[in-house]
Amino acid sequence: MDYIRQIVSGKKKRFISEGYNLDLTYICDRIIAMAFPADGFESCYRNPIDKVVQFLENRHGNNYLIMNLSSRTYDYSKFKNQVKNYQWNNHHAPQLHLLFNMCKSMQEFFNQKQENVVVVHCLAGKGRTGTLICCYLLYCGMFTTVNDVLQYYEKSRFNDQGLGVNQPCQIRYIEYFNQLLQGEPIYPSLKYLSSIIIEGVPKLNIDDGSKLSAKIYQNQQLIKEIQIIKIVQENQTNCMIISPSPIVVHGDILIEFYNSNLVKTKLIMRISFNTSFNSTTFHKDQIDPFKIKNDSRIPDNFQIHVCLSEYCNQCDQTTNFTQKCSDCKQSLIQERQNWHQIKEAIQLNEIIVINHSPKNF
Repeated sequence: MDYIRQIVSGKKKRFISEGYNLDLTYICDRIIAMAFPADGFESCYRNPIDKVVQFLENRHGNNYLIMNLSSRTYDYSKFKNQVKNYQWNNHHAPQLHLLFNMCKSMQEFFNQKQENVVVVHCLAGKGRTGTLICCYLLYCGMFTTVNDVLQYYEKSRFNDQGLGVNQPCQIRYIEYFNQLLQGEPIYPSLKYLSSIIIEGVPKLNIDDGSKLSAKIYQNQQLIKEIQIIKIVQENQTNCMIISPSPIVVHGDILIEFYNSNLVKTKLIMRISFNTSFNSTTFHKDQIDPFKIKNDSRIPDNFQIHVCLSEYCNQCDQTTNFTQKCSDCKQSLIQERQNWHQIKEAIQLNEIIVINHSPKNF
């Protein structure tokens, strides 16, 4: 079985010692990354849950907290219910305030006693796991730049390059996280989304009767479905312009692009961003999933431009909540609550809890 599990875990560094062979890695002295703790048939190719329980109890007693990012549950009682569950879709970015909430929970647990460790897992123990761990290592001051923390996580968790956090949306949200952590005066604001311009038409057989369409989600809720309504030539570059009637957006936005015909509808790409930041143009290597950048059907000059403009002529992303107009205040009640959680997490100023110093970095 260990042979099968090693094949499934790929080039991740496993814990092979003391009678254990687990898809599990110490990223530093108090943070562990691992794959999903499975039972039944799934345990034949993932970490067997009982082995994980035994490992944690033998090495850390009751001094551990598990952060489950997989959007799946298991028998938490095996871990004495020392598990926090967070909903986060695979290969996607989380809501921005959720990253701060999770880091705050980790910090509070670390501060309880020096022996405490946090175990982070999603399904494979790769992208979502790495996104949270990278954010926490920035949060606690172990790193100050996104590039350095991404490299460190990759070298700690994997035996090869290019296997760490590689979904563009996840990297983008780590960058957002660090901008707020560094004290940049950024606040939510209402935006008009007037159109989406796609430059460089992908070769997806769209002349065979199939159609391109898009779905727009705001804070995980579907708010608009649109069809591409115009294809033009502009400066000898193919452009497809999706023009919904302008909609007001705020917060975390996900736009999914579909190719559909009479037989099936297929998701072909997506972008995620937060309207409080200046993320409006997305080049080929900034579009999800990350394999898009190597897709020969999509030209190198391909990019998606989301046309956003300010909804209010008095308020923008530099206007704090007390100074916003009454209309914006009313429309941004939920965003204000989310930003309050972010501020609370940033203000949790405690001693640095990570003792590990990076080696060979």
